[in-house]
Amino acid sequence: MLDHKASRFYRSALLTGLIDEASLDACWDAIPDEKRVEEAIDRRLARQTITRGHLTLWQAQQILAGRTTGYRIDKYVLLDLIGRGGMGRVYLAKDVRLDRRVALKILSQERMTNPRAITRFQREAKVGAQLQHENLVRIYDEGESNGVRYLVMEYIEGKNIGQMIGESGAIPWPTAARLARQVALGLEHARLKGLIHRDVNPCNILVTTEGAAKLTDLGLAIDLTDQDNVTRDGATVGTFDYVSPEQARHSRSVDTRADLYSLGCTMFHMISGRVPFPVTSLPEKLYAHQLHDPEPLNELVPGVPEGLAAIVARLMRKNPDERQPTPQVLAQELEPYALEGGSSPSGVIPALMADHRAAPAAGGSAQTSVSPATEPSAIPDVPASWAATLGLNTDGQMVVSPETAGSGSASATARTDSFFPLDLGPEVPLSQGLRATAKAAKPARPPKPAKTRPAPADPDGPSGPRPPWRSPMRIAVAAGLLVAVVGLGVLAWTRFAGPGRPTPPPGQPEDTATGPAPIPPGEILVRGKDGRMIAAKTLAEAVARAARSGGEVVLTSATPIRLTNKATIIVPSGEPLVIRAAEGVRPVLEVQMAGALPMFAARSTISIKGLTVVDRRDKPTDAPLIDAERDLALERCAIRAEGETAGSRAILLRGGRASLAGCLLVGFDRPLDIEASPRSMVSLKQSILRFEATDAAAGGAIHVLNAFGPRGAVDGTPVPACQLTVESCSIAAGSFLDVNQFAEATPLEVKVSRSAFRVRSLLDLGVEKPNPGDLPRMVRWDGKDNRFQVDGPGWVTVPGVGPMPDGPADLDAWAKLMREADGEARAWKAAPDPADPSSPADQALIGEDGTAWGADPGQVGPNASAQALPSPSK
Repeated sequence: MLDHKASRFYRSALLTGLIDEASLDACWDAIPDEKRVEEAIDRRLARQTITRGHLTLWQAQQILAGRTTGYRIDKYVLLDLIGRGGMGRVYLAKDVRLDRRVALKILSQERMTNPRAITRFQREAKVGAQLQHENLVRIYDEGESNGVRYLVMEYIEGKNIGQMIGESGAIPWPTAARLARQVALGLEHARLKGLIHRDVNPCNILVTTEGAAKLTDLGLAIDLTDQDNVTRDGATVGTFDYVSPEQARHSRSVDTRADLYSLGCTMFHMISGRVPFPVTSLPEKLYAHQLHDPEPLNELVPGVPEGLAAIVARLMRKNPDERQPTPQVLAQELEPYALEGGSSPSGVIPALMADHRAAPAAGGSAQTSVSPATEPSAIPDVPASWAATLGLNTDGQMVVSPETAGSGSASATARTDSFFPLDLGPEVPLSQGLRATAKAAKPARPPKPAKTRPAPADPDGPSGPRPPWRSPMRIAVAAGLLVAVVGLGVLAWTRFAGPGRPTPPPGQPEDTATGPAPIPPGEILVRGKDGRMIAAKTLAEAVARAARSGGEVVLTSATPIRLTNKATIIVPSGEPLVIRAAEGVRPVLEVQMAGALPMFAARSTISIKGLTVVDRRDKPTDAPLIDAERDLALERCAIRAEGETAGSRAILLRGGRASLAGCLLVGFDRPLDIEASPRSMVSLKQSILRFEATDAAAGGAIHVLNAFGPRGAVDGTPVPACQLTVESCSIAAGSFLDVNQFAEATPLEVKVSRSAFRVRSLLDLGVEKPNPGDLPRMVRWDGKDNRFQVDGPGWVTVPGVGPMPDGPADLDAWAKLMREADGEARAWKAAPDPADPSSPADQALIGEDGTAWGADPGQVGPNASAQALPSPSK
């Protein structure tokens, strides 16, 4: 019978904490019996969670892609990815305390190490908190959770003007006037608060479904009363298709009239369908904004009133004194033209946004439901919200300053494909950002118009003929190129050598030739790639920080760290993570296991070194201590189980590679549980695995399940489903190997050398009617120089049957059937009850003559010599 609880989606969904077992079981019950097939179990279960409103489409897609982390940031649950840019990602989220939807901007991992980027992020929150106006996007909160810095904003259902232009072309002039007037009112409110936006452009103006315009993205805004220079003097910021001449020259020596110039460029783009100066290079853009006037709107677009064209032309005057003095004056000038086209939003704007549909939030039903009895081959399209660019800028955004170069807002994106199946590729940490599934449409650019040039000087003038190299255009282009080259040089110097490079935390000096920076106080530290360390409050916080930065977690105290699997520590996909003991320290993790979730869920390669872990269970549970979907390496670790250990598992490997070197696993019913795939390679060296019950209930030391099943050979050649190498190990358990679902076409390859066994059977074979002649083809055994004590009647057993009929009953029969060289039968001493169950010396297998075989206790556990251990990578 098909077990839905064993499906990947079921297990991953539980790990996210977004849905509970009862809801998942109800979703499974809603699937008709004839549709409960193994190859479709994940997708159909996912569809039901969406249909019943437990998950959003985006959440289900991420879980199907194997992502189990990053859905909760403090009190916010992420519902959808709605935008991204150079500073980070923007998500639709639910505030679980206030039960409202918000937009959550998360600073990218690259910016978390840039002090100026963090200051700019915090300034956006500070500036936005001062603004409360219907035409400005409100900012509610700013904070940090587990190393993730976030900004909470008002969520707007609608589109930005850049999207509207990209999808429908030019906007009718009455609608453009109405939207610009509302933006002007918002800018007037900001002006009265002493604030300048400095980045007014179409993609920073959101339009709600009711037709209200809201200006967003205050990341470049400045407070004229604040003397703190987030942007350095001389830096140029803004989006260059809309930047004012004075802002391009000196971004801090501006006032509200710079915003009016940008709004004029935005109006020109809305009404004409193109930017005022559609040239390609940065120097040409700068030159055009400095010296050229745009083509009059009423000549470019028939039907535009001369008065409206004059307003736009005045907004774009090169001299700020010739523009409207304040946004309020502009709003008054635009009022007649905004009303002329009809003041009700029931006309043009809804037509431009006719395809808008809000994405369903978790807990609410999707707009298009799927009946279990009439399930289509693909989930109906439930598009994400059109608010795709909160806080983001359009293509062309360039912030040429030491702290913002390369980190400015990038082009906005909007989700356009929402169908299964999706190939989302390998997961990345949230702080590194989730991939958007499509790029927003960009406004089409018309053919490049002929440039207007100043009239040439009189060749017969007093200076005589002008040399060709003195052409104004050529001089401006050369000057622009020179500025760009010098700016890039300054940027490189400040980032890698000068005062703009990252600085250490307060009180922590930079690394010098005399040695590394001092270690900060704390029991749990995070070491970055640059060698700097910061303290973390919890192990979960440290893991989250280190996973994002590709660093390592360092435990510096032997005081036990107490954990519970009620709060699973998830290692998100991304760069490899290391958790290790500090030099000379023997850290202990005490874990209280209860329920079905693991303590550690590793979605990325993880390496654990020098730790002692005590797993305590008050009642039986098969929840693994470590659930690893990628590669796993354990080195010099001691892991033991206490309490109700029936069915307990230490490590669950799901398809990856694993290496255990110098490790002790004691007390687990199933120390090592492997769900094998063709790439599975597991290596054990100098390790001890021991579980001995007083009755016949002792489990197998290593369980291996062929997760892909016996599917057959490729071109007649058998494909190993797993490769297991055991070298110099000691095994005391009910059986050495429990093997399931292997066949001649997909064999298990086992190589065992210099190891010691005290077991009731060597193999427990999950086959209903095994044939001894098939055994060497299902399990390719290659043994050499091993020592065996097999206490049961047969070396190979079958569940529910006992010893395999006609199977090997001693070492000679085993050596004839399998490939075993130089093996010996050996009796091992019964180990006394150890004073310290984590002591390798008390868990090793010692012969009657006092000699040891298999693992050397001196090379096992946290007290082992690292130099004496074989390399896990070999």
